[in-house]
Amino acid sequence: GSLHAVGLSVSVAEGSARYVPLAHMVGPDLNLHPGRVVEVLTSLEAAGAPLIWYHFKFDGQVCQDCFGWALRTDATAIHWDDAMIAVYLENSNIKELGLKATAKRLLRIRMRAYEETTQGQNFSALHPMEAVLYACADADMTRRIFLLPKVQEAIREQSLIYKIERLLVPVIWKGIRAGV
Repeated sequence: GSLHAVGLSVSVAEGSARYVPLAHMVGPDLNLHPGRVVEVLTSLEAAGAPLIWYHFKFDGQVCQDCFGWALRTDATAIHWDDAMIAVYLENSNIKELGLKATAKRLLRIRMRAYEETTQGQNFSALHPMEAVLYACADADMTRRIFLLPKVQEAIREQSLIYKIERLLVPVIWKGIRAGV
C-alpha cells in the first residue's frame, strides 16, 4: 500500500514535544503544507540537529514518499539515529521491538495504543487536537528511550554493528522499491 503522512511529531527535550498536522480531514485549516516540512527537516539536518527516529526504515520511506525528502543515510552522517536499532543492540533477545512495548519495558511507561486513540477510525479522521497527545508521546518516548544510559552504552559497545545497520537502511529501501 501507499504511505500517507498525517502528521509529524518532534521532541527536542524530555517531556516536551510538538505535533505538526499535515493531512487531517477534520480541522484541515490547521494542516501545514507538506513542502514546509521539507524546509524544516532540511534546515534541522543542515544545522546538525540530531534527528532520532523510531524505525527509520519505515519513517524515512514515509518522508521520501510523502514529501520527496530523503535524509542523508551514509554511515558517517551523525544527523540521524534509529532508536529501534539501538534498542535491539541493548537486548537482541527481545522479540517485541515496537515503541509501546519498548517504553513499557525500559521506561515503565504505558503508552496509549493506536486503537485507543483512533477508536477504529483512520488517524486522518481525528481532529489535530485529538491526535496531538498520541503523536507527541511517540516523539517524547523515542527520545527518552534513545538517550537511556544502557541504550547509549549498547551503541558504544557495538558501534560497528550500529553503523552497519544504518548503512543497510538505504539498501533495504531500494529492495522494497524494486519489489524484493
